[in-house]
Amino acid sequence: MGCADQAFWLKEVLDGMSLRSYVKTTGKTGLHVVVPITPTLRYDVVRKMAGAICQHLLHEHPETITTEWDTAKRRGKVFMDFNMNVRGKSTIAPYCPRGLPGAPVSMTRTWPELGKADPMQFRIGTLAKGTTRSDPWAGVLDQKQSLESTLSALAPTGPSQDEGVKQVSAPRRSRKLPESGTASAKQ
Repeated sequence: MGCADQAFWLKEVLDGMSLRSYVKTTGKTGLHVVVPITPTLRYDVVRKMAGAICQHLLHEHPETITTEWDTAKRRGKVFMDFNMNVRGKSTIAPYCPRGLPGAPVSMTRTWPELGKADPMQFRIGTLAKGTTRSDPWAGVLDQKQSLESTLSALAPTGPSQDEGVKQVSAPRRSRKLPESGTASAKQ
């Protein structure tokens, strides 16, 4: 099962929150969706916010999304790992090969390119033969965004980190995230 559909759902949520997102393949079967932010909030707040977004998507698409750590319980579903939002976690860098047969490579993509890509199609042997294009992630770290303004918009009483996270995550049954946000997904 691919994870592009779930990534587009996530992008939609993030777009609705006025957050720009970027996507890359992992060099395995998944995707990494990155939202560059200014480092003004605690790690636990960012993780809670990411978790709330994933829970929203899980509620909207329970047949295809999971946040379950037990691999036996996530068969046939796309795993959305918001737990990567902690100090010290890292992901494979763009254009780096994985230690797997065929040397698959983590590859930056534009959102329009994502729908046409199989995450396993990019390999060291085929990368050099690929078409030349500009890197869609060039300057991505220069485009940091404020999560505080997003939290302020969700919690009208002010930019309290904990209050903003509560607003994002509750109640799940009928809560619609703002219509101006983005979303992304990971398998």
